[in-house]
Amino acid sequence: MVGGALYASRWHRAAKRFVKRHTGELRERPVFFFSSGPLDDSATKEDIPAVEGVKALMERVGARGHVTFGGRLSPDAKGFPASAMAKNRAGDWRDPAQVRAWVRSIAPIIRTEVPHTV
Repeated sequence: MVGGALYASRWHRAAKRFVKRHTGELRERPVFFFSSGPLDDSATKEDIPAVEGVKALMERVGARGHVTFGGRLSPDAKGFPASAMAKNRAGDWRDPAQVRAWVRSIAPIIRTEVPHTV
């Protein structure tokens, strides 16, 4: 699993950098991506597709799927525009049940396709 926060419809640069640095290794495994970002409950109501940059990275490594989860913005967020957004959009829209359901759906694939070392 590889995941990153969405900010202005872009994946966090550390997540992008990780995928680019480990492309070879990721191509050899069943990989699933996730994004975290909407500052509302839309991610629990509908499937939100990967943004264009994430789609390109998925193709690069042959990712099997993607899911978008709700995000979180602290009321005391620092920096602009996060602090400005926090005035009206602060909150926590992460849904642990949604995350667990997704993990349960991909676990059998990972369990059967990743070699186990003894």
